[in-house]
Amino acid sequence: MSKAASGENYASQGQWDVANSRADSYLAGPMYQFKLGDEPGTGPSTVHTGPEGRLMLGETYADVYSSIVDKGAWKPVQPVSAVLTGNVVDITFEGTPFEAFGAKLSIDSDWVPDTLNHGFSFPGATITAVEITGAKTVRLTFSAAPAQRTLRYAIDAFDDVTYWPTRRGNLMVETDRKSWWNRQGVNIPRNVRHYAIRFEITVTE
Repeated sequence: MSKAASGENYASQGQWDVANSRADSYLAGPMYQFKLGDEPGTGPSTVHTGPEGRLMLGETYADVYSSIVDKGAWKPVQPVSAVLTGNVVDITFEGTPFEAFGAKLSIDSDWVPDTLNHGFSFPGATITAVEITGAKTVRLTFSAAPAQRTLRYAIDAFDDVTYWPTRRGNLMVETDRKSWWNRQGVNIPRNVRHYAIRFEITVTE
């Protein structure tokens, strides 16, 4: 899992690189969707997951382990291309959750706190719209054609919300698999979800 902490670092990018370059390594996904807990005697943590987060993490791992054991493969929800045309960038994603569950990209509106531009950022440019345009595609619209070419997701710091990492996003794939813990009354999403990884990539034209 890529790092959940609120402080900026590129551990998540390095973990992604390793998973893409080694056949014996897998990246399960990010951790920003797992609610944080309390530190003994000090109050809300900015690093460690709480009870709900750990239960969601376990259900995420169940999907990952099942795919690796049964099929020898797992890919998280990750970008494969980002193409700039004028003031628009179209991003295409891939990942085992699409194929395994027939799921589609969506914007989380009821679990991870609402985040500016749903977690996307583009240094030197102003994003005016983020749209889901297909089962695996997202479109970003800018106020003007950007001069730079760096696209980031869930890496820049956003609003500080207690019990949540500041570096987070709302892009996810919701499966049709029901959460066992939700059925036991735990306040987590009804279905198991897989969220887009943290990433920084260069857009092409």
